Amino acid sequence: MREIYELEKERLSLLVKLKLVSIFSLFIGLVAFVIFYFYMQREILLSIFMGVFSTLFFYAFIRNFLTSDFNKDFKLIAMQKVIESFGLTYESENFIKYSDFITPNIYLKPDTYSGNDLVYGSYNGVSFKFSDLFSQRRVQRVDEKGKVHVSYETIFCGICFIANFNKNFTSTTYALSRNRNVSLFRITMDNSEFEKEFNVYSSDKINAFYILTPNLMERILRLKNLFKSPLNLAFLDNKIYIYIEFGRDSFEPDVRQSLIGDDSIILRYKAEILELLNIINELNLNRKIFTSNEI
Repeated sequence: MREIYELEKERLSLLVKLKLVSIFSLFIGLVAFVIFYFYMQREILLSIFMGVFSTLFFYAFIRNFLTSDFNKDFKLIAMQKVIESFGLTYESENFIKYSDFITPNIYLKPDTYSGNDLVYGSYNGVSFKFSDLFSQRRVQRVDEKGKVHVSYETIFCGICFIANFNKNFTSTTYALSRNRNVSLFRITMDNSEFEKEFNVYSSDKINAFYILTPNLMERILRLKNLFKSPLNLAFLDNKIYIYIEFGRDSFEPDVRQSLIGDDSIILRYKAEILELLNIINELNLNRKIFTSNEI
């Protein structure tokens, strides 16, 4: 606990520095505005743009430089303690394999694939793992002059969670955010709130209802509200896949949030991990969804 208090002191000191950086960034932006306004034939819109751009660029650059050490310390100390409190293993530089990520075919195959912050272990006899992942696809465009332009579009950025039940589901079932679909039967669930958030597809309508019990649907909705991010789930073979689309590195700490107290970022991470484990528990107790010869 002593290390956490020392880390909190480091965070508070960092906040003071960032406030000073924000003030200086505004000064840099103002200087950029004046320079462009008086030396670019008084183009007001361009001058405003360059002023804002200079402010944001300078602040982001210095902020990343100042927070890099704190982020590393946070992962080595705070995250390590959070993960170990559940009896799990944490590897900050490792991540889920590409073959595991792509198996459910929810997302396009990426051209670039990376990640970090792998957590793995077992809960009530069910082995599981999750990590941050970032995947992109290469987009090539040819303009009217025949010049080729290459850019990269994000496919997935967030947490991929996979649990292995060592017994097969009797069907393939998906619960996907409303903007996604797969080539299986569309199932209408009897939970109106769940229907607003997810499209359910399955190779077996009866088994889809067995899997997505009222309790499990409530847990999934609670998970979505907790993370405040789109979720996609797949139940196939002997695994459940949960994709949480944060759009950022989920384990990077918010320096504005305290590390101690009832509203600390550490307690928030514990609550998020516990909600994921509760879904494992809910499925593990539901024997109807698994093939009878493997129970």
